[in-house]
Amino acid sequence: LNRDLPQVMYYETLPSGETQVVTIYIAHATSPPPEDGADDNESEDEDDDDLYDWFTFQQAINSVASEQEKEALRTASQHVQRAYAAGILSKAVWQKGIFGEGSVSPSLAVHAAAAAPLFAAAFSSSSSSSFGGSPA
Repeated sequence: LNRDLPQVMYYETLPSGETQVVTIYIAHATSPPPEDGADDNESEDEDDDDLYDWFTFQQAINSVASEQEKEALRTASQHVQRAYAAGILSKAVWQKGIFGEGSVSPSLAVHAAAAAPLFAAAFSSSSSSSFGGSPA
C-alpha cells in the first residue's frame, strides 16, 4: 500500500436494505510479478492459491458486476495516474503502463478500453468482501 494514494470508497445497498461501505486500498507494485505468475497476465480468473492477482484495467473492469464497483476502479485509476503525473509514483522498466491509462483520463472522462498496466488492488469492506485474492 502507498500512503500517498488515497482510498476509494463506494456504498452498496444490500438485499437486507443495509448500506455497506466498501473501501479500496490502492497497492502499487514495486517488484515485477513472479516468474510463475506470468499466466496471470493472460487470465481473467482469480487464482485462489495467490495472496493477490495481477489484473489489467480491462480485466479488473470485466471482473466486477456493479456500476459502483466499475466507478470505484475508474476512480482508483485516476488517483494512480495523477500520482504518476505528480512524480509521486514512478514507472519501473518491467511495467507495461499505468493502470487505466488509455481507458480513463485523470479528469473522469472514460475512453475506449485498452489493455493497460498490471496493478493489484485490495478491497476491504465492513462485510469481508474481497477483490483480487484474500480479504484485506
